[in-house]
Amino acid sequence: MAAPIVVDLAPTAGPAADPGLAGALIDSCSAAAGPGGCVLDAHAPVESRARVLVTFDAGEARVRVEVLAPVAADAVRAREVSFRSDDPTLERFRATGLIVAGLVSDLTPLEPAAEAPPPPPSIPPIAPQEPSRPVLLHLGGEVGWNGARPWTGVSLGADVALTMPLFLVLAGSYDQTWARDARGIAAQRTALAVGAGVAAPLVGDRLEVRLRVALEVQALRASILQPSTLREDDGSRTLTGAELGADLILPIAAGLDAFCGGGVGWWGGRTTVLVQSSPDEVIGAWMIAAALGLDVRLP
Repeated sequence: MAAPIVVDLAPTAGPAADPGLAGALIDSCSAAAGPGGCVLDAHAPVESRARVLVTFDAGEARVRVEVLAPVAADAVRAREVSFRSDDPTLERFRATGLIVAGLVSDLTPLEPAAEAPPPPPSIPPIAPQEPSRPVLLHLGGEVGWNGARPWTGVSLGADVALTMPLFLVLAGSYDQTWARDARGIAAQRTALAVGAGVAAPLVGDRLEVRLRVALEVQALRASILQPSTLREDDGSRTLTGAELGADLILPIAAGLDAFCGGGVGWWGGRTTVLVQSSPDEVIGAWMIAAALGLDVRLP
């Protein structure tokens, strides 16, 4: 808060002793002085912007205004003014208040108005970025049942996030019969798959289920080893099929999960071979499998 100008009105026996006239002087001075205004010496605070002595002569025809403090070099510290005989007494006191404010303003310039804070720096708009598409790589082993025979195999694939909870499925796998049967027949299958899936949490972030459906292109091969001659014959063909599966995902470390799951695959039809001139089914149309493996999450 700005300090006021303190006005010391010299005692006189004339109208200057009138409190109303003294109040008019102070009001006029305050209006011109700006922040802090003016006060009489009797009401002065501890701190003041300036101290001014005002002295009227006996008839209020002349007035002397003198700045007692602060002291400034090369500045006018006092002024004497003569009034006309027809000037009203009230106007003489008002004019004196303006003289007080003018003298002090020459010595102590008014406090500058507070400057508005500079506007905050403009932040350039941030171009929207493409959302990241996390990838889940999975490697697993599987066992299954096809054509009344047990099979085993491995699979490698990736789930690429699209729009949650949907993801793209890319996978490849290799399966074969555990061993040749009594007739010396063994079978193998190589497949590539593409499809889609949906993921959903089961227990917060501690357990997740993933459902997949995919189309497959698969190469099926059957071979026969004749026990008596040890001669091996084989044949192959390519079929399209489909697979439906589900996995449970359990996080075990940062970016590393374990999974177990199962699925049903349709291999495009039955595959038969001629054994001693009679057809024999060696690869069935359906495969039921269970899988176990690890997932690696990529950012």
